Amino acid sequence: MQKGSFSLTTSFRVFYMRLTLVGFSFLHFSLVTGAQTECPLQLNPQRVVVRYGGSVAAKCNTSVPHKGMGWEASEGAVPMTKNQSLITWRVPELTEWDIKPFCYINYKDVDQCPVELPVTVYKTPDSVFISVNHNGPMKEGELYELQCDVHNVAPVQNLTVNWYKGQTLLDQTTFTDTSETPVNETVRLLIRPDRADDGAQYRCEAELDLGAEGPQPHPTISSNPLSITVYFKPIINETKLPSVVHVFRGYPEVLVCEAEGNPKPTISWSLGAYDTVHSTHSEKLNITESTPEDLYCTASNSVGRKTRHVKVSIQDISISFVNHSGPVIVGKQYELQCFIQNVDPSKSVVVRWYKLSQTNSTDTTKTPVSSTSKLHISPDKTDDGAQYWCEAEGTQHYPTMSSEHLSITVHYKPIINEIKLPSTVPVFRGYPEVLVCEAEGNPKPTISWSLGAYDTVHSTHSEKLNITESTPEDLYCTASNSVGRKTRHVKVVLKEDYLPLIAGLIAVIVAFISVIFIFIFSIYYKTAKMGHYSLKDAKPSAQNGNIAQNGKQNPIPMKKLSQSNILRRPVYLFARLNRAFVWSMVPSNTYNMLQCFYGLVYLSAVLAFATLTGTQAECPVQLNPQRVVVRYGGSVAANCSTSVPHKGMGWEASEGGVPMTKNQSLITWRVPELTEWDIKPFCYINYKIGNEDQCKEELPVTVYKTPDSVFISVNHNGPMKEGELYELQCDVHNVAPVQNLTVNWYKGQTLLDQTTFTDTSETPVNKTATLLIRPDRADDGAQYRCEAELDLGAEGPQPHPTISSKPLNVEVYYKPQHSSSTETIIKDDKVMLDCTVKANPASTYTWDHLKEKNSSSVLKSSALSPGNYTCTATNALGRDSKVFIVKSTDRTTFWAIVLTGVAVAVALIASYLIFKFGFSKNSVI
Repeated sequence: MQKGSFSLTTSFRVFYMRLTLVGFSFLHFSLVTGAQTECPLQLNPQRVVVRYGGSVAAKCNTSVPHKGMGWEASEGAVPMTKNQSLITWRVPELTEWDIKPFCYINYKDVDQCPVELPVTVYKTPDSVFISVNHNGPMKEGELYELQCDVHNVAPVQNLTVNWYKGQTLLDQTTFTDTSETPVNETVRLLIRPDRADDGAQYRCEAELDLGAEGPQPHPTISSNPLSITVYFKPIINETKLPSVVHVFRGYPEVLVCEAEGNPKPTISWSLGAYDTVHSTHSEKLNITESTPEDLYCTASNSVGRKTRHVKVSIQDISISFVNHSGPVIVGKQYELQCFIQNVDPSKSVVVRWYKLSQTNSTDTTKTPVSSTSKLHISPDKTDDGAQYWCEAEGTQHYPTMSSEHLSITVHYKPIINEIKLPSTVPVFRGYPEVLVCEAEGNPKPTISWSLGAYDTVHSTHSEKLNITESTPEDLYCTASNSVGRKTRHVKVVLKEDYLPLIAGLIAVIVAFISVIFIFIFSIYYKTAKMGHYSLKDAKPSAQNGNIAQNGKQNPIPMKKLSQSNILRRPVYLFARLNRAFVWSMVPSNTYNMLQCFYGLVYLSAVLAFATLTGTQAECPVQLNPQRVVVRYGGSVAANCSTSVPHKGMGWEASEGGVPMTKNQSLITWRVPELTEWDIKPFCYINYKIGNEDQCKEELPVTVYKTPDSVFISVNHNGPMKEGELYELQCDVHNVAPVQNLTVNWYKGQTLLDQTTFTDTSETPVNKTATLLIRPDRADDGAQYRCEAELDLGAEGPQPHPTISSKPLNVEVYYKPQHSSSTETIIKDDKVMLDCTVKANPASTYTWDHLKEKNSSSVLKSSALSPGNYTCTATNALGRDSKVFIVKSTDRTTFWAIVLTGVAVAVALIASYLIFKFGFSKNSVI
């Protein structure tokens, strides 16, 4: 770069210029007195911000004469030029993190001065993930730590992590690291949630502030929201439970103690601080004029408790129906009246009507003294349990009085559940089916089944009917109550079943085995009859005193067999009978074989008999469904039914347990929001089976959670090299159960591999899977991704829940490689010598045997003389050469053919002329 003919390599010049940058500045100040202190170069822009892999360009210009100027950089360097005052540094795809380009100029007596262009290379995060150091609900007022993981971001000193609750910014975290290459960062935030935060969503956001030259707005990537559940102690609704409650003589009042809390509070009522009157999950308490003046409502949960004092005041205002008592019927009109006592005769009162704490009418009525105010209502079925009351203003003793709440019961005609009772029901031969006709109505409907509209088969409050192949094709279910009736038509379709045939075949096989056994037994029996057993040294049995032994000193144990043993242990009994009946007649070495064979045959016969007769050895309860798959926090329900009489049945579970009941044959376990990972509910029944009073059937429950995020990464920065080994990593965050997880690896749409897990953990875990790849040139630009799939079986969601990572784009560097090493070219104006070859990074080309150097990949054959020309394509990974053989067009053969043709033509013409003229002279006429 200095003046003269000596030249330096690019890498050495970069090192040299960086080393002497400060030295040149000092020379300007110390040696050139009165000269400029700055280098006379202007950069545009003066600072560059570029995304990794993006294009970048900057201009350098000067207004002073110079002896040469250029750009020095590890990528995109511009050689020194003397004839220009503006030069541009340009890189179409920047892949160097710490590049420091500078423009230099040679002018005056100073050899050179440089100006460096600040370049910031950035990369947005691959993923941002939020988590908390706690499982399950949080408690109000306690301290928790949120964690935000930012993956693969650069430069980290420009990164800011913003913490949000909903849309509210809570905090910001910045970094002082000076690393220029991508890094992973973790930041934390302490929170102390309160009840207002129950259900709140927290998230963290990674923001890159790259200054005015960077992209606007700043690049930001946000995590998925983290929803939290906060447990807090109760707060009693003082609006619904006032401190003073008015009670009218003869009319009981219902107090409602409604408390907000998480978990849901338990309500208890007491006369004083320690005198409990009523403790229940219900919020209501009935009071009358005889109720003590002071009441206390206490709401408590696992976090704390709250007590509300209520004073009871006796009043004189009442509400009632006009000419009606009992339930009301949908579609009819009724009249309510509000009666007021102890009113000042000289004044009127204003009466307002209310329904469920909402004003039923905005009109107010001024009622004369001793008269009543009336209200007309037309209830529907949603009004069942509704409460009406009236309030009076302007009485003598109280500014405002309220009547007791009048709860109404609404009766309506039945509605049959058509989902549980389909219009068509298949029935298999030999297997009865149970139809369930469930109807909603008030009063509870009576169910009746019939062959036709008037032919009743069965009438009962039960909803079930057993049907078989002999049941008529058309059935009718009628639900009726005092208000009306509803009928549902069901068509029975008969289908064949081959299970009895299979059972019969098994019975034939068992019988055949028994025949074989009898045949074998007869052989041994015959052998015994022929005298093959020795009674020498026979001794009386020490056990029974009267049985002879076979000389082998093998006692034959005998035992009295009770009836209960025969019933409870048939296989054991059969083996004992064999020993008593056969063992004195067969050789002792056949003992084990025959005993095992007898037991197996007898057990097969018992099992076949049980199959044919329908005998069940299982607990007589049926679970529907037989297995449950439920998302964490979702609702779940399962029915348990029985067809046998019992002394009680129920559900045992840590959530949603059902107390034992004696009057039902179907009970339902139900949890509206399941938050227990290892729940194991079971249905039990009390009935007599042998000596056992109770049996149970467990319901398998799988609680699952899809991953919060799936992230793919590689143990390498920058482009990969063809043929080398790399490891891809897939991080799956917060998934359960992990034994149902499969990680699928894809390249594009092609499945490469699958990873499964054998862990038996039921709670959410983080999992990492890896995949080794050896990319080739065909993989350049390929997209890899990993996909987390939860296969929860037939009972789980279909299709299987899957969450895929963002694709990972890979760039593969590979050396040049020609398809052939030689090529023959016939010299012609239109023929080219094409040495172009695909490579990454792009190849540079050199030609041997040319008179002048040429870096083009394509040459015209017409400009070359015949001979061999070698082209070499080179990049950072290697080189490859190809030889072009250029030949001239051969004209000798062409002219030889032409001259031969001309000679033959001349000879033919000469022969013809001679022949013609010769015949003309010698002819006779």
